[in-house]
Amino acid sequence: MLSALLAVFFHEAGHALMARTRGYVATSLVLLPYGAKMSVDESIDQNSSVLIGLAGPIANLFFALVTVGLWWVCPTAYPYTKPFLHANLSLAFFNLLPAYPLDGGRVLVGLSKNKLKILKVLRILGVVLSIIFLALFVVSCFFGINFSLLVTAIFLFYGALSEEAERCYAPVFSPLSKDYDLGVEKKHILVSKDMPIHRLLRFSGQNHLVTFEIVESGFVFDESQLQDVALKNPLSTEIGKVLG
Repeated sequence: MLSALLAVFFHEAGHALMARTRGYVATSLVLLPYGAKMSVDESIDQNSSVLIGLAGPIANLFFALVTVGLWWVCPTAYPYTKPFLHANLSLAFFNLLPAYPLDGGRVLVGLSKNKLKILKVLRILGVVLSIIFLALFVVSCFFGINFSLLVTAIFLFYGALSEEAERCYAPVFSPLSKDYDLGVEKKHILVSKDMPIHRLLRFSGQNHLVTFEIVESGFVFDESQLQDVALKNPLSTEIGKVLG
């Protein structure tokens, strides 16, 4: 159980960190046995949707590789870390299946030009997969009950048919991401024209409403303008080349 929880934590941390570097923050997180249920948010740009979807499985594959490396350095760790390897590999490859609401489905939706059509197909695949896992659970009842198969079937079926429109990620610059219950501080940040976009993103958050000023030109811009250039340019781009 500890191995599975750690694998899920690293999986979701991968999603959250990638989302943050792309200018989004998680607004809700529902942990489930094989990750977290996430809805497709049309406000996320195409590239970010793909990168956020891949970040979770990649994080699991990374820690699986680290575990194997640990065995090479310290062979005695093998019996204690083998479940962690299995948890990371199963979580990564399961979530890469091309079905909604799995990460593989999220990536395909992000790559598709006709999101509604591909989403409909991926929902059907999610239902088909849920039926397959349910059948495997029934078979397991004759050889030793595997409740993980049942939980997986329920998770896939619910996620595929759910029409909930909750947002899992919102732009970090959006008023929806600000925590007004705790108070939001206004800030005016002076930056160099050579500062890359990804460093500017770090100044925004739930408790700050930020405006920026390029010291060389005196050009002032707000978070919404920063979001716009972040979505249209590589995050390594110097801010002075796109604004001011």
